[in-house]
Amino acid sequence: LGQPLFLVVATSHLAARKAVRLAKVEAEAERPILTIDEALTAGSRFEDGPRVWTKGEVEGALAASPRRLQGVIEIGGQEHFYLEGQAALALPGEGQMEVHSSTQHPSEVQHKVADALGLSMNDVRVVVRRMGGGFGGKESQANALAIACAVAA
Repeated sequence: LGQPLFLVVATSHLAARKAVRLAKVEAEAERPILTIDEALTAGSRFEDGPRVWTKGEVEGALAASPRRLQGVIEIGGQEHFYLEGQAALALPGEGQMEVHSSTQHPSEVQHKVADALGLSMNDVRVVVRRMGGGFGGKESQANALAIACAVAA
């Protein structure tokens, strides 16, 4: 709910509103996966599954430990109120794209825009005015807007 499904590029606000009315969306209802336990039961994993990093002999160290705690903890996600909205400007060149983006991760914007346009990463230049104050919301959330602007440009 609320996710963008398509991009409208128009010469005026009225033309864009008229174009949106022409959209036809077909979707099938699916049972949502809302918890970690539901995801594990369904075998639904993000990317290629969990990565486990270990150093040393964990089981032996735990067995020899004089104190051990056991239990379950669940922490709900938290979203911050971002002080600055997402912004992007795309300026096409000869086989290249310059994207001005309000991001904390310019190399990810560069990678995603290049992928969307079928360009090499060295053909996409990302300009960031300033960094900080995004609470992580500028790390990957800037990608969709930057890509939309680049595709439109």
